[in-house]
Amino acid sequence: MGYKKEKWEIQFEEYQNGGLDKNLEEVKAKYNNKEIDAKQYIKEQKRIEKIKNNLSKVENLVKFRYELNDLKSMLEDELINRYGQAKSIVNSKEIDKKIEESDKKNEELLTRIDEIKAKLKNKNLTKNEIENLQKGLKENEKKLDANNKEFLELNARRNNNKQSSIEQANGQQFSMLKSDDLKKEYSKVCMKLSRNNFFAKRLLKGYDIESIKIEDKNIDWEAKKYTINAKQIEKIKKLKEAAKENEKSIDKSEKTPEKITEETEKKIGEDVKEIMKDKESTELIEVSEFERKHPRLAKIAKFFSNIKNKISNKKENDVQVDTDEQKKNDEAENNGQKIEEQQENNLQKEKEVPKNKHNDFIKRLNDMNQYEISDVAEKGMDGIKEDRMSEAKKRLMENKQKSAKASKDKYEQGLNDYYKNHGINKTKVDNTNYIDLSKNDDDAR
Repeated sequence: MGYKKEKWEIQFEEYQNGGLDKNLEEVKAKYNNKEIDAKQYIKEQKRIEKIKNNLSKVENLVKFRYELNDLKSMLEDELINRYGQAKSIVNSKEIDKKIEESDKKNEELLTRIDEIKAKLKNKNLTKNEIENLQKGLKENEKKLDANNKEFLELNARRNNNKQSSIEQANGQQFSMLKSDDLKKEYSKVCMKLSRNNFFAKRLLKGYDIESIKIEDKNIDWEAKKYTINAKQIEKIKKLKEAAKENEKSIDKSEKTPEKITEETEKKIGEDVKEIMKDKESTELIEVSEFERKHPRLAKIAKFFSNIKNKISNKKENDVQVDTDEQKKNDEAENNGQKIEEQQENNLQKEKEVPKNKHNDFIKRLNDMNQYEISDVAEKGMDGIKEDRMSEAKKRLMENKQKSAKASKDKYEQGLNDYYKNHGINKTKVDNTNYIDLSKNDDDAR
């Protein structure tokens, strides 16, 4: 489904392309024409200035919306996939029941037809009885044909459902995630999109981040309905299919037929001449009268003649064949082993792919859940990532220093215990500072 822009996104693009300057000119014109007073003019001027300052923040939210919208679309595809599978299972059960009924009906009709045929063998039947039996036979045979046709259609539908289920299962990207958890994650993403829209709209009205954060805290986002049911999934599916069809029609309309140039015509002419030459050369081959009159029989005769020639040549090539056969067997065995190994590797990879996809998806979801909208607006996703990296480096350095201090304390404690046990005065023996924490890890010790 194509990306549909929100109204605030369109407004943001207008403001970026000089819309705010145009608004300011209009306000100035109203003030000059005395349509508004100085107080109103200054107030509107300040509001437009605030919006200008907020544009970079809104740009960050536009990028974040793209990410959230992509995630939402992926979740929708997976929900549609699973909904289709569940629906397919229900349909398959209904079809299986109908096939069973059709099979039973078939047996009944065949029994009835056999009974009528047996009765018709009776030579003592009257003309009227024969006519009635023949009429009944035709009716039952007609019913049998119709029932067989229905049976074949049902069987074809069942096979299609099975194939569809296999394709859906293969296309599943998050097979390790339960459907209920999938719906919860979908609700979270939808809620985050709504909050993202809320912040962007307020920023485009000139509000500052702190006041929007206070408003955001006072809204009970959890109380809003972000659930999804079968009816909504069906609606989303239709919208996505309609969007795909629309894209296909656009692609077709953009394609233009190729023009036949003079060079192309020349090339076609050369090809035709070549074909005519080939035709003339093939016509010179002699064809016997028997082959002209009976082409099919001539082919059969030629086939048996080839077999005869092969049999006569077989004895001469027996020794060579045995050697070649042994080589082929050895090669086949080696190839068979290689194929088995390849199949095992492929099977292992196929098992790993869903797990990797699942892990990547969960990681992406968790990453998106950690983004706070106000932080995204002020710093952007890249800025937040840099902050996270700095924080991680800081924690790593702190842990290294703690580890170094613990090592030093342990070492000194060991020395103290040794000196104490052996009655040695430490101050007279060792004044060395073995671990200097002021040195960087990169410096040689």
